[in-house]
Amino acid sequence: MRFLIPNVTTAAGRFLARGGLLLSALLFLAGGGLGVYLLGLQPLWDAWRSRDWQPVTVTLEQVELGDSPGAGNRGAQVMVSYRYQVAGREYRGNRYGPHVWMDNGDAQRAAYADLLYRRRAQAWVNPRDPGEALLNRELHWTVVALTLPALGAAGLGALLLWAAAVGGLDTWRAARRRRRPV
Repeated sequence: MRFLIPNVTTAAGRFLARGGLLLSALLFLAGGGLGVYLLGLQPLWDAWRSRDWQPVTVTLEQVELGDSPGAGNRGAQVMVSYRYQVAGREYRGNRYGPHVWMDNGDAQRAAYADLLYRRRAQAWVNPRDPGEALLNRELHWTVVALTLPALGAAGLGALLLWAAAVGGLDTWRAARRRRRPV
């Protein structure tokens, strides 16, 4: 791992090199970790949790097609608001599916076209918390597959963090050996 930390002769240069490596490591870890959570873990968790939710008929109040952040010009996100009743109490919901941050634009446009002129639809309601509902429980694997590059970025961050630690230990050990009397 010595190739990641340049051979700098001054203490200030070594400190700056190690600090830059550490900052890069933390940025890759944070970005990769956030991508893994938003693109993979959160949608998988919501889809898994909702597998035993109960179906209920909802009244659609508003259906719009907005932009999905981070998806470029192909991105689209169905934005809905609906109301439904469970055990005589009325609830309102606004969540379409398990993908909150980014979704497959083509699938979202098809869902928007399907919901646009409908007054009623089927939603899935959490029986333990009836205020939580989803209109669609399906995962879009093209989005979940984006977890792999994010996982790679997090792995690179972990590698850089390890290199900074090992390089620091090597430098410390070398300085300690130089101070030792023979």
